[in-house]
Amino acid sequence: MTDDVFCILPYNSLSLDGPGRPRLCCNNHGHWEDYSQPFVTECSNPLDVLNSKLHKEVRLAIANGERHPTCSKCWKIEDSGGTSFRQIWNDVYKNSVPGSISEDGTLLSDASIQYLDITFGNKCNLVCRMCNWMNSHLWMHDLNKLDRWKTINADPRSVRQLWFEDHNAIEVIKHSLKHVTHMNFLGGEPLIVKQHMEILQECVNQNLSDKQQISYNTNLTTLPQELLAMWQSFAHVNINVSIEAIGDANDYIRQNSDWNVIYSNLIRIAALDAPNIKLELHTTFGLYNCYNVADLITWTVQQPYFSSLPFVNLVYHPTYQDVRLLPTHAKQEIRKDVESALSGLEHCQNYNSWIGALNYMDSAAQEGAEYEFDNWPDNSWDQFWYDVDQIDKLKNRKIDDYLPKLAKLRP
Repeated sequence: MTDDVFCILPYNSLSLDGPGRPRLCCNNHGHWEDYSQPFVTECSNPLDVLNSKLHKEVRLAIANGERHPTCSKCWKIEDSGGTSFRQIWNDVYKNSVPGSISEDGTLLSDASIQYLDITFGNKCNLVCRMCNWMNSHLWMHDLNKLDRWKTINADPRSVRQLWFEDHNAIEVIKHSLKHVTHMNFLGGEPLIVKQHMEILQECVNQNLSDKQQISYNTNLTTLPQELLAMWQSFAHVNINVSIEAIGDANDYIRQNSDWNVIYSNLIRIAALDAPNIKLELHTTFGLYNCYNVADLITWTVQQPYFSSLPFVNLVYHPTYQDVRLLPTHAKQEIRKDVESALSGLEHCQNYNSWIGALNYMDSAAQEGAEYEFDNWPDNSWDQFWYDVDQIDKLKNRKIDDYLPKLAKLRP
């Protein structure tokens, strides 16, 4: 077991994907490739979740000092000079000892569960352009309108992602809480799922909350008042707000979003002046917002309630939204703008990830051909603009009105 491949999450994390299947983490893609994975609704206890076929395989790969291919997102980030989720969580749990495993990779005790990483299905109120039906149920409606849904060979279990409405599934999660120190809630949109508040209330009832940290990825277009009150019972609450650009450009990319509502909710949280609540901005780096991220970085630094640079996630899929597709002159312009926005901020959290993102943009697709989604069709650039036009027509929008610099690259 070596540090350059070791990851604590296969040992200490109870993680569920949108349909309710065990996964390694929210960045690992193996659970999408193996439909033999059990569902949490079929599990009787937390250890059943942590001993899926994928969990065993990855733990054995770690023991053998091998990079497991389903962890490709972390390998790609690290190879580009960025900081991966593997490295982040290894640092958080640097004093934790991984649980013992048998010869086939089976974890022998659930006492090591310290981290809940839960995706509450694909129930969402937005239809973000870089997203998909697996993460927003509203995309299914739009795909139908675009006459594309019939071309998708969707497993029925992945379409109706409402596992959290199953009482047994929530009970399995509740039974794993005793040693949990961190919880990460994703969606869809977690703030519109009432069952997540049921889990939080159980933490309070078990007198665990004052030792637990919560993290959200949320679009922050909704914010229940009772949740604001409950958050103050926990040791720490990190709210990762997903934003792609400022103002109308964000609403264009993140369809159904309302910039004024998001900004108002940011102010509501900041007004609490609660020392245990931290706001962080999360963004993607893809074709849609490539010309907007420099301004977003500057805006983030100017806001008193953000304490770091935006956390950046590269867009790998859809492949035709990958920033490596940009023409060379556009890459040069974007790099200049982003480096200017980052100037003097070398000490800030997430700085290295932005440098890694720029390096990734400048790399050639074939350099990373070992990774998922890198076999691009020859017409990817044209496919992007076709997609822009199709969605614009559906939403009665025009890219020129929201992303004028990007629009000028149209072939």
